[in-house]
Amino acid sequence: WFCPRRVPPPDQSAPAAPCDGHTQDTNSFFMCRRLRALGVRVARISVVPDDVEAIAGEVSSFASRFTFVLTSGGIGPTHDDVTFEAVARAFGEQIAPHPELVALVHRLFGATDAQRPEMKLARVPASSRLNYGVGSAFEYPLVSVRNVYIFPGIPALMERALDGFAHLFRSEQTRFHSRAIYVAADEVLIAPALDRVNAAFQGRVSLGSYPDWASNYYRVKLMLDSESEQDLEEAHRFLMEELPPGVVVPLVTDCIAPAATEVYGLAESGSALGHKVAAALRTIEEALERYSLAQLCVGFNGGKDCTALLHLVHAAVERYPAWGRRRGSHGLQAGLWIPGLWSPCVMDLSTDGTQRGRRSCRFSTSASCLPSPRWSTSSRPRCRGAGGEGQAVG
Repeated sequence: WFCPRRVPPPDQSAPAAPCDGHTQDTNSFFMCRRLRALGVRVARISVVPDDVEAIAGEVSSFASRFTFVLTSGGIGPTHDDVTFEAVARAFGEQIAPHPELVALVHRLFGATDAQRPEMKLARVPASSRLNYGVGSAFEYPLVSVRNVYIFPGIPALMERALDGFAHLFRSEQTRFHSRAIYVAADEVLIAPALDRVNAAFQGRVSLGSYPDWASNYYRVKLMLDSESEQDLEEAHRFLMEELPPGVVVPLVTDCIAPAATEVYGLAESGSALGHKVAAALRTIEEALERYSLAQLCVGFNGGKDCTALLHLVHAAVERYPAWGRRRGSHGLQAGLWIPGLWSPCVMDLSTDGTQRGRRSCRFSTSASCLPSPRWSTSSRPRCRGAGGEGQAVG
């Protein structure tokens, strides 16, 4: 990170900016991850205050050294929205009303004169290009000047814009490949091995070491990155051979996506645990065959047993997606028991890929709480779902 320290003149207050700690930056993380997926290597991130001269200096420096320059924030109707002015100054231009943007501001905000704050959105550098994205047109275009692309600062808008304009930055020739290794040892123990790997593959493979003191499973995460898949695999094999014996942890970072394959593989393994899993799956499959997800409720209190049960249900729905889609079923109800309260919430186990194209297993945070039912210890609750009476699974 580069955060310039600027001492203002005595008659000028210091400009507000992320440098002051008022705003938590998430945009740079999203941009780096998204651009990497597009084959673009991010070389530098700079955080500058809301100051025309400071922004213009950074933009001018970056534009002459890098293929793309992406800015985030500072476009809007208020006094501290100075990015358009700063980019214009970086290239020796003036800002002026753009006819298309003037018409857009009129349409969005109604009749307005040139001095209204809204019209600041229409005043851009003279050589600006308006990019309207692909698919459904964006209401407000992405403004670019030469190789500088000016994104909004609000994370939701920035993320939507970067996804919509990905074609402007995608590299068809470059693909980044990576492998992660999790190590249950301190960095000082594995440092000699890392030095040997770095010396052997320097310039072809990047090796990063990231300690994690909060993890119960590993102490260091090692990341190998390369544009060559072959070089990456060679470096991975070399590193595995160089690390001390027994320190590599076979950590599974995503247990949801392969749930059906892993769980049913265990059930068919013939092991003692596999027999128990198979019996549990038969009960779940019987319930799914008789009832829709909307008619089923899984007792859940956050413990290990019920978490395993939810995982088994998810695996069954993944294995037989037709059960999850039939009769308009959209989610599985999970009964969360809190002393004195009965709080039903919805767990989305749909496999139609509507959640940004990913199959997901998530809890709704907008669940309502109902008065606690007074059940006797000898009775079993009956659940009434959207489609009528159902069965409680626990």
